[in-house]
Amino acid sequence: MIPSLRRRLYGGGAWSFSGRLAGAGLYFLLNVVLVRYLDPEDVGFFFVLLSVATGGALLAQMGVSQAATKLISEVLSLGRSDVLVSLVARVFITCAIGILLVSAFLYLGVGELLFSKLFRHQQLSAFLPLVIVWMATTTLLIVLSETFRGFHDIRASALLGGSQSSGVISIGITILVWVAMREFGVPIDLALLVKSLVVVAVLVILAASFGLVKKVGIAAQSAVSSIGADNRKFRLLPLLPSFFLVSATVYIMQQSDIWIVAASEKPEITAIYGSASRLVFAIGMPLMIVNGVVPPMISELLAKGRSIDLENILRRVTTLATWAAGIGVMIVIIAGEHILTLLFGAFYADGYLVLVILSVGKFVNVMAGSSGLVLLMGGQHRLAMLLGVSTAFLTLITASLIAQEYGSVGVATVFASGLIVHNALMVVAVHKTINIRTYAGWFSLKELRALADSAK
Repeated sequence: MIPSLRRRLYGGGAWSFSGRLAGAGLYFLLNVVLVRYLDPEDVGFFFVLLSVATGGALLAQMGVSQAATKLISEVLSLGRSDVLVSLVARVFITCAIGILLVSAFLYLGVGELLFSKLFRHQQLSAFLPLVIVWMATTTLLIVLSETFRGFHDIRASALLGGSQSSGVISIGITILVWVAMREFGVPIDLALLVKSLVVVAVLVILAASFGLVKKVGIAAQSAVSSIGADNRKFRLLPLLPSFFLVSATVYIMQQSDIWIVAASEKPEITAIYGSASRLVFAIGMPLMIVNGVVPPMISELLAKGRSIDLENILRRVTTLATWAAGIGVMIVIIAGEHILTLLFGAFYADGYLVLVILSVGKFVNVMAGSSGLVLLMGGQHRLAMLLGVSTAFLTLITASLIAQEYGSVGVATVFASGLIVHNALMVVAVHKTINIRTYAGWFSLKELRALADSAK
């Protein structure tokens, strides 16, 4: 029996919040440990290797992670457990093919090109086999996490790490291993740290895979034969191009503003911009927590034709997220300079205006709610892809053209504006195609406390 929506919202929200908070804390601790154990050059090399592994993982997924969440939740909501085993098998076969393809590209020349030409660190080529394994484990962790999310197991999804580069459990155990090695006098270098991270990830993947096999087996035991039923709606391959391009667009939009600033400004300006953009992450955290819980609910309720119930849930949780993000924006406006000085030093206080501009854009993103997810999970993935790619392309072109004249503030303004336009288009598209609203509304405190009652 599927748990009540109230229980899933509250329980899943708690686990999503805990996972995000633990992930942020552990990544901060990871940076501290790296700085203490490695010299600055090796710390820089570590993040170069990390960027290649995470970028490769994005390509290797080929859009399968979010597609798995959508299809598995639909299968369960429609009582079609008879196709569950084959669906999960197709998910991981596709994942394996993606890993093999990306591994081949990296090993047969692309990796060497990245390290020698783009990053200009030829010595990192020796790490290529290790980076390939790191990419593979990162891909599997993400796909496992999103598969558990499809089963409404937000706890396992949060612990595995969701779309983060490595899971919460993996990072936590790895830090403990690093500290233990240091305490026992083991000589620590960059290669040993990356190897330990990969080994721990492999162990976590094995444990998670065992849990997933058990979960699929239990669900399949209750399957009822559906001979003659239409299984075309559960096809995986037609979803992959759109889901992949949407994921790639999000990744590029999160990274490319810093690339543009780095290409047009001095390193000091890039450092100021990067420090300010890191803080904006906190403004978007409330919506990230919501999006960690609602994807399987969106698929389930739309599959059952309960669009009104879905709108009630999404608008109420989005309103809560908007209030939280609004408080964050007010703090940024009032005390942004002091926060930058406190965290990074007086030099970085010059990033105040960039911080405010990016925070406003992120606030509008939160206020628009989970419109992109509704399009993806509601069968409008091609429209989501079209809107995402087109707005990202226009944003990148505009920012590149004005970067030289208007600097980092101009780039921040263009990216914040692009985010606002993109969310406005998404909100309109959801209303026109699926006939629901996802954006924040005005609700009384009593209504917000009853955010899931109407969906029972």
